[in-house]
Amino acid sequence: MENNMKELKSTPIHLKRPMLIIGIIDVVFLIIMYFLPPSHQDGLTTLIFSLLIGFVNIVISIVLFFLKRERWSIAFFLNSFLIFFAINCAACQSSCIHWKSEHIDYAFEVNDSSFTLTINKNDSAFDMCYEGHHFTQGYCCGVYRKAPSDVYILNVDTTRSWAKSMNRFVIKNGYIEGYGKRKLVLKSRIREKMMW
Repeated sequence: MENNMKELKSTPIHLKRPMLIIGIIDVVFLIIMYFLPPSHQDGLTTLIFSLLIGFVNIVISIVLFFLKRERWSIAFFLNSFLIFFAINCAACQSSCIHWKSEHIDYAFEVNDSSFTLTINKNDSAFDMCYEGHHFTQGYCCGVYRKAPSDVYILNVDTTRSWAKSMNRFVIKNGYIEGYGKRKLVLKSRIREKMMW
């Protein structure tokens, strides 16, 4: 009876070493996910990768259980759930950071209608979308050039645009011009890119 009580009391202490080693392995995986190029961080890839790592942890846990290595078995079993969420969170944060470093996001309103504007820093392209209550619809797109003093001149591709009458927009001093003679206020938009 006394021996059993001692084993129960020492179990949390005995789990420290397995959890420490597994934690180091987890950190390596999280670093890999964080620094992977954005093209490899789409939602499906991340989900499959995290499920695979979780499954491997469970298999290792079962094998260790039958090998009478209960401490390591418990540690790997608990880790299977922790690593699943940790990998998804790390990949999500990395994608958001990469997105914000490569794009400029704005939001503005026209006659009680909401629009978003995304400028791609890499290929001189832009997209404008209409934001409905439960949907987002492409409004226009095209290419832009950056003039001095942070002025952006957006040339609309009328062959791929819903806004046939719109040919050009100009972004200057926190306003967008191109809707008649009005200057519309631009609001910086933080894009939360979810992984699933």
